[in-house]
Amino acid sequence: MYLGHARQKRRRWLQALGRQERIFRFFHSVDDPGSTMALHALAPLMALGRLELVLAPLPKAEFTPDAARNRVWALSDAQLLAQVYGLPRPAALPTTGDVAQAQAIACKERPAPEQLALLLELGAELFSGAPDLEVLSQAHGQVDLATCAKTLEQGARRRKALGHYASGALSYEGEWYPGLERLNFLFERLREEEERLQQADPVIANLVAQTPKLELAGAEAIEAYLSFRSPYSYLATQRLVRLSKHSGLPLHIYPVLPMVMRGLEVPRTKRLYLAWDAARVARRLEIPFGRIADPLGLGVERCLAICPWAEEQGKLADFFVAATSGIWSQGIDVSRDKGLIQTCRSAGLDPEEALRQTTSESWRPVVEANRLALLELGLWGVPSVRIGKTVIWGQDRLAWVEQAMGIEARS
Repeated sequence: MYLGHARQKRRRWLQALGRQERIFRFFHSVDDPGSTMALHALAPLMALGRLELVLAPLPKAEFTPDAARNRVWALSDAQLLAQVYGLPRPAALPTTGDVAQAQAIACKERPAPEQLALLLELGAELFSGAPDLEVLSQAHGQVDLATCAKTLEQGARRRKALGHYASGALSYEGEWYPGLERLNFLFERLREEEERLQQADPVIANLVAQTPKLELAGAEAIEAYLSFRSPYSYLATQRLVRLSKHSGLPLHIYPVLPMVMRGLEVPRTKRLYLAWDAARVARRLEIPFGRIADPLGLGVERCLAICPWAEEQGKLADFFVAATSGIWSQGIDVSRDKGLIQTCRSAGLDPEEALRQTTSESWRPVVEANRLALLELGLWGVPSVRIGKTVIWGQDRLAWVEQAMGIEARS
């Protein structure tokens, strides 16, 4: 969490006097291609403070629902990151044996600059599609399996104690920046404190300026899989409507049940971080956020029951905007008639007819079909978006689409 402004000012003052050192802790999993992508942006931090590279395993299964799809997606997403930021492209996921050897090499203690260089080299080899780690092992050494397991477990405990769960996540002064795409928050914050960051390498320049572009070919529509209970779906819906209007592409929304209503549990640590991070992103996007009325259960079902009818009226996007805005920024309880009436009026829908829709069960097979279609895309969570042949997961990835469509990107 952000420290209070007074405490931040004091810390910066002490840092300016050289009495308090900045400490950046990056939790790296060698078998996470996204974590390897983030390594490329870390070198300039060593000029601003102390960089600690902490080895840790991938998050436990409870934090990664549908783990098999998660692994496949992690590679394809890292390939997209490499494309838009001009980084080395990972070719394939490594075998279990190669991961074990890479971990043993990485877990040997080294100074941070040497370790960062090695981890980059190790990542390039490990995800090359045909890794040969013997040369790196002979050149840099490795620890035994017991020492490696102990080091990774210690890293996992440190990460948990600091309040996070993900690999490729950086901690600085109580705030978390998981993945290459979240480091732009850190770099913008640091740029206010340190002019040297303005002369940083091109990767950071891209992150701060948000200049990467994505090619979109053959796009005929914007297809979005969204959930009423997802704060990121709320933020994405605002941007998707804007993209649709700008591009002239129709916006097709496919509502799905929240993960917890699909039997996919979300641990408390993850829930807390996601809510805090969504608020951080909302501030950046200048989208209202914070007065929340959780729609879990009846509220979600009543909204989903209205969706097919709202789509027939050509108002599904309007309804999604109104409902998610009410849920995530106005504290509107959509499980009650009063809340739904207010929401439907905001969307330009007849509230009495909308309430009649809530007794129908016809939405269930539609939503189930949407879930299966989402799985066919290789994804399981929201917001997920397909435009042409490009499939992305996460509202922050919409910055790439905005750039490709020639409008101001924000993430």
